[in-house]
Amino acid sequence: MSAKPHIGAIVDTSVVVKWLINEPGSDSALSQRQQWQAKNLVPAAPDFLLVELHNVLWKKLERGDITPDAPILSYAPMFGLDLQWFPFEPLLPMAWHVACHCHISMYDALYASLAQQLRVPFFTSDTRLADRLHQVITVHTLASV
Repeated sequence: MSAKPHIGAIVDTSVVVKWLINEPGSDSALSQRQQWQAKNLVPAAPDFLLVELHNVLWKKLERGDITPDAPILSYAPMFGLDLQWFPFEPLLPMAWHVACHCHISMYDALYASLAQQLRVPFFTSDTRLADRLHQVITVHTLASV
């Protein structure tokens, strides 16, 4: 019997979409996920990531980056993601503080707040976001791993 996975990091939609769609940074994102799996670690995210992910995929569909018959779309709504989900509502007070202090969106602040609460690193492909958060939490961009 294998040990129960532990939470290794918080991931945002910019990372997760790279697991599902081949785009710049996908190799790095997939490699990081494999490293977590090898260490029996599971990434986590606020549950609203699914809403953001659906929106990103819809935008890609609208722009013609993917087609309506793209295989990944058949896996909606959960896309087979092996993530530990956390409700976003309890994170709102802390996220408000982080958003105001770091001048980031509430969406991004929810990820940062979860990382802060769980005391795990936050992974994003958004270097601007990482720059704004580096004094508050441990944050990694895909380029830095």
